[in-house]
Amino acid sequence: MTAEFPTDPAELRALLLAERDHCAQVEAEVAKLRAASRIPQLNPNPVLRLSREGKLLFANPAAALLADEVRATGPSRIRPQVVQAATQALRTGEALEREVQANGRHFMLSAVPVVEDGSALLYLTDVTARRKAEQQAREQREFYETIMAHLPAIVSVLDPDQRYRYLNPYTEPDPAKRQALLGLNFAEHCRALGLPEALAVRRRRLFDRAVSSREVVSWEERWPAPTGEVGSYWQCYYQPIFSPKATCAK
Repeated sequence: MTAEFPTDPAELRALLLAERDHCAQVEAEVAKLRAASRIPQLNPNPVLRLSREGKLLFANPAAALLADEVRATGPSRIRPQVVQAATQALRTGEALEREVQANGRHFMLSAVPVVEDGSALLYLTDVTARRKAEQQAREQREFYETIMAHLPAIVSVLDPDQRYRYLNPYTEPDPAKRQALLGLNFAEHCRALGLPEALAVRRRRLFDRAVSSREVVSWEERWPAPTGEVGSYWQCYYQPIFSPKATCAK
């Protein structure tokens, strides 16, 4: 049985116009699909696609070095990491994230399962610069903490409520006792040591002056001995340090 072809010119014209519109729509959809298919290729970060068995199905240009290592048969540090991520994502049916290392670089790996065809998409973001910055910050902090630990003077950092956030070992050599002081203010410290409350009142006033003036405030402090006489003299300083958000710590 054959379909009847319209003989009426108007019907024929309508049919041709409808077919042309359909072809235009199809071509537009094909163009969109082609553009979308280029997105992984243009991604500056590595993108891999692995089968359930760990076979490499796709790698964009940014993943060329990783792809070579995944395909290789020799010892590899990255191959077991990406294969395990892909198989785990497919086994659980849920996306996962973990950090991996390859070729001297640090990557944040996101594995997304494509359950329909038994494969997993792996997106890797290079976080090497961030990790180096964090390492440098740790080393710098350790450097300054080492200096503070050996400084023969009492150094403390206070929050805006005048509570201790940091105390160097010269303040209290015993780590446990030093830790116990964190979070206390000087008034509470005075009560624990049996010192006059006037010392804490004066420090609060000088603390507020340093904050309001944003300048160093210095003073001499006398601590009484149990006998009532002056037991020790202290030259003290408040150095206000403001963060970009204008909060203060000293």
